[in-house]
Amino acid sequence: MSALPTLCQSFVKAFESSRRRNMVGNSFREEFRLGTLPEIRSRDCELCKLICEAIDQYRRAEPYRRFDTEYLTFRCPEEDVISFSFEHVSDPNTPAGGLYTPEFVKDESVMVSKLRRIGLAFGSQSLPRLKELNIDHGRLSGLLQEKLDALVDFGMVARWLDHCATSHQKDGGCLLPVGDPVASIFPGLQVLRLVDVSDGQMCLVETADRVPHYIALSYVWGEVTNFRLTRANRPALMAHGALSRVWMSLPATIRDAITLTQKLGARYLWVDSLCLLQNDSDDLDRGVAVMDHIYERAWLTVVAACGHDANAGLPGVQPGSRTEQQLVREVNPGLFVGAFIAPSHLLQTSVYNTRAWTFQESALSRRVLSFIDNKVSFRCRESEFMEIFGDTPDPITTVRYENKRVELSKRSKRDVVSWRYACQLYASHIGIYTSRSLTNQVDTLRAMAGVMRRDSELMQSDMLEGLPVRLLEPFLTFRGRNLRRRREFPSYSWAGWIGGVETSVENKVTNDAWIIWYKTCPIASVVVSGPNSQKFSIQKTWDQTTRVFGVDSDDDPERLQRREQAMAAFKSLLPGELLRYTPSLKSKHGGSGLQYPLLLFWTTAVFLKLSNVDVFSQSANLVGSDGAVCGQVQFNGYEETTFFDENELFEFVLISKNSSWDLIEAMLIEWAEAGVAERRGIARIENGYTNSRKVLIQSFAPGPVWKEVVLR
Repeated sequence: MSALPTLCQSFVKAFESSRRRNMVGNSFREEFRLGTLPEIRSRDCELCKLICEAIDQYRRAEPYRRFDTEYLTFRCPEEDVISFSFEHVSDPNTPAGGLYTPEFVKDESVMVSKLRRIGLAFGSQSLPRLKELNIDHGRLSGLLQEKLDALVDFGMVARWLDHCATSHQKDGGCLLPVGDPVASIFPGLQVLRLVDVSDGQMCLVETADRVPHYIALSYVWGEVTNFRLTRANRPALMAHGALSRVWMSLPATIRDAITLTQKLGARYLWVDSLCLLQNDSDDLDRGVAVMDHIYERAWLTVVAACGHDANAGLPGVQPGSRTEQQLVREVNPGLFVGAFIAPSHLLQTSVYNTRAWTFQESALSRRVLSFIDNKVSFRCRESEFMEIFGDTPDPITTVRYENKRVELSKRSKRDVVSWRYACQLYASHIGIYTSRSLTNQVDTLRAMAGVMRRDSELMQSDMLEGLPVRLLEPFLTFRGRNLRRRREFPSYSWAGWIGGVETSVENKVTNDAWIIWYKTCPIASVVVSGPNSQKFSIQKTWDQTTRVFGVDSDDDPERLQRREQAMAAFKSLLPGELLRYTPSLKSKHGGSGLQYPLLLFWTTAVFLKLSNVDVFSQSANLVGSDGAVCGQVQFNGYEETTFFDENELFEFVLISKNSSWDLIEAMLIEWAEAGVAERRGIARIENGYTNSRKVLIQSFAPGPVWKEVVLR
């Protein structure tokens, strides 16, 4: 390897490894540790310098990552792309780690870790030199372009789209058939509005007939003034050339999307601000209700993830919108190498990725052209292309699985998905979605409706305010720090709280469940009069699920038997109690005109004290009547109420027992009004107290008690 004198020994080993691998086949790979970032910066190695530049770019996308205290490793995998991972290790002599920095991995077939990857690739000019080094260029899965032009190569993008259309699964794969009636594709939508960008048109059109090919734009509005469709300007915008007359009133991103649509030879573009009447609540509601279908049925979705508002534009579409970029450097005579970062990682750290609505827009789209970091990439259900690699599919083939948790568009109804996996997938979707921001809080469930609809089918479960009724227990016990109440929705649902939540369903099954859940609803055989003569009804939460999906009912014999086993400890300590399950028909259950169902159930309540309250994490230890710590509680809405300051004893209603995790999960409740309670936190009772008898014995008076709970 004397031909590479400017490289440090770690990279010399890597290239030698690449040569050996060409002799023994793809199964050979080797890993090397480079050292800490300060150590790498101190070397006079061209590739080390390149790595430092790439890490500086990576750090801008993720500024809080502690690179200086981490060791960097790289490996030469099946492809000739050197990839990097970061490890927190105290001993520099420990073996080099793998490719991933897992966030939560127990079963990779269920939950895929997030890739933290910087790649190195040879430049296309390196082919003669690679041949001299006996590196078979036929095995190279990607060669970086020498430079990135100031304008996007629209012909290349068209070839990506054509490759997908001709090579991948049709009718349910990357593309869905067109020509179906609007009413059958978009239920409830009276007309489909589109922007006609063809010559001589440049106007808004409406169709109630057949759905044509169209491109959809997914972008961030931000704080800029956005030209909008209204009842007043609708007739004028439908006149030929109307958009040309208001061209400079349109935000830059929409102008660029129109130009891009024309360059790709498409005729129609869908943009929310121009295709939904922004001052007509009925029209907006109809459009929002089918928003998921809009993006899923699109011939292509354009994701505008550069900048922070609608004036950021699509870099490279218009002259002067981006500068030419050099992608590779000559690290040795004739040998060109460049560094790159997976666009999916850059997308995750963008402003675009912080908005709630963009979650399902991107996730449900089958073909996406993304503008991020002044570069263009394309992904469909089968492959991914990056502008920097030209017409060659993305060499890091695992990149497209980075968002496996998110990209529902890669699944079809033909996919076989286990029920357990479906529940875990939905839990991860809730976590991703709730970490994003939403301007109008009443849209909380609407902005997630398309994802919930598809996850509901996979779980074979009806939804109750965002909770799958077939697995209510774990989804009721979601956890999150610094949650604030969203009063448009119930406190028992994640939708009732502002802030990111985590829902753990792994190893949580209903074997130890004892609660029969009921809800108030508009239709049932029993009608109850509430306050102000309000009429409502009560039915089991499972009833709709049983009818629609044909699954066993909540009171099938096997489930009843498991419930009786779980109830054994309660019955032994509450022998005089009539352990009833059905809700009482009291007028106080009316809910005072709430716009969502109440949740009704019977369970055991215990009363415990708090110790070591941490106001920063908003958590505390639980103390039983013997003075010993018996668990922990995570508060909700801690700074919004005086509830935590005004009480010494706190009431916890037991929700579920999980033998695998050796704990009981309970909900901290506050009685908000006569007969109706709200959630105030979730507790995990552990440290030897998972025997239900001990939990009951350690309760302060007036517990333990079997009681009816009505949650709003």
